Amino acid sequence: SIDINVDAASAFLDHPLSSDEVRDRLSRYGFEVSGDGPDFSVRVPPHRIWDVEFTADLYEELAKSVG
Repeated sequence: SIDINVDAASAFLDHPLSSDEVRDRLSRYGFEVSGDGPDFSVRVPPHRIWDVEFTADLYEELAKSVG
């Protein structure tokens, strides 16, 4: 599991994100998101463990989905 904060992700990406948006975007990629926000615990799916292990990796996933 990786912890992520919505406000920190928004600041890092310089793009406004809501808690619901972060949950939806990560869930679409197969991540299990728990918590009510702005702090989430994100479980990485087994097939992505080699690729996603840090909070910055989740920021990258969010950036890909934002475009």
